[in-house]
Amino acid sequence: MLRGLLFRYSCWLACLLVQPAFAQPAAVVSGRVVAVVDGETLTVTLPDRRSMQIGLLGIAAPARLQAFGDQARTRLAALVFGREVEVAGLRPDDRRRMIGRVMAADPNCNVPACPKIHDVGLMQLMSGLAWLDRRHAGGLSPQEFDNYEAAEFNAKLRRLGLWAGRNPVPPWQWPGR
Repeated sequence: MLRGLLFRYSCWLACLLVQPAFAQPAAVVSGRVVAVVDGETLTVTLPDRRSMQIGLLGIAAPARLQAFGDQARTRLAALVFGREVEVAGLRPDDRRRMIGRVMAADPNCNVPACPKIHDVGLMQLMSGLAWLDRRHAGGLSPQEFDNYEAAEFNAKLRRLGLWAGRNPVPPWQWPGR
């Protein structure tokens, strides 16, 4: 009995000690943005010259034919088109693309080695050109989720972008999508 208990305890302890060695941090890929599809989707060319369509994690921007759809796309293009970005936490979504947290350098920095310090999804929310999409925000840390929630709330309060309209319809409820 004692022998079995000691064996189980030692196995449990070994699992605890070995687990961090196998835990892998989320991969980060970097590349150049070569196209902006809409206010939440961009095409990135990776260093090996493959292209990848990436959606911004945790947000939903208006569809292109929806009110503020063109503004959301234009804003995203101004932030990232032709620039290097880093994408963390890539995973597939239901629209045949990958989604991840996209980080970009300050738009005023024109040196290739600029640090990627701006969360592009958060910037779209701050501009009032996207909704926090709670259905697809699972890859955000609690702190990041709180920041996204606060950015959306502040944009609503200040009536920025799509929040200037009377009753903006989120893209997942819009019939044209």
